[in-house]
Amino acid sequence: MSEPTQSYRILCITSAIKGQALLRELKRQGCVVILLTEDRWRDSPEWPYESIDHLVYMPSLYRKQEVMNQVGYMLRGFFECLRRHIAFEREHILPKLAPKGSQAA
Repeated sequence: MSEPTQSYRILCITSAIKGQALLRELKRQGCVVILLTEDRWRDSPEWPYESIDHLVYMPSLYRKQEVMNQVGYMLRGFFECLRRHIAFEREHILPKLAPKGSQAA
């Protein structure tokens, strides 16, 4: 399998200690691995910590609204990065691409 040209961010959510092979394979393929799990699995020796970039614990994954809030909070950084990227393109790239005499949107 060819190596990815960009780093994919994969969020894995689990209420049990499982999926170690998946976490290792995702990391091997160059993905950024984020694991959201329950407090009761904190410091478990069974997690492949070397394959996990970000490990987030919650009291319970059965409280739907709390899980949605946590994932939404985690995504803020992702969208902030996109906003900065779009602003950079709008300010620096688009003016150079526009034909002379016209204005970029």
